[in-house]
Amino acid sequence: MIFVLANISIKDGKKEEFLKTTENILKNTRLEDGCISYKLYLDCEEDNTYVMVEQWRSDEDLDKHMETSHFTKFVEDTTDLLAKDMEINKFDVN
Repeated sequence: MIFVLANISIKDGKKEEFLKTTENILKNTRLEDGCISYKLYLDCEEDNTYVMVEQWRSDEDLDKHMETSHFTKFVEDTTDLLAKDMEINKFDVN
């Protein structure tokens, strides 16, 4: 199983717009074959910081996810909302 933590820092005043852009990716990713879990959490101490917590059956499933239209649209739609580049950490928990 693959576990992904994506730390996302957004610009001040962009919270509502960011949350709106996450609706599509959350809904569609959860329907993907190989997706075990896909959730977004707000940091308890940093109001403009989120973490996307993902669990995937395999690296191949994760690779397929990154080629989907809802993933590429999310990346495109959030580019101007981010305070800095996403920090993505991937773990193999097999």
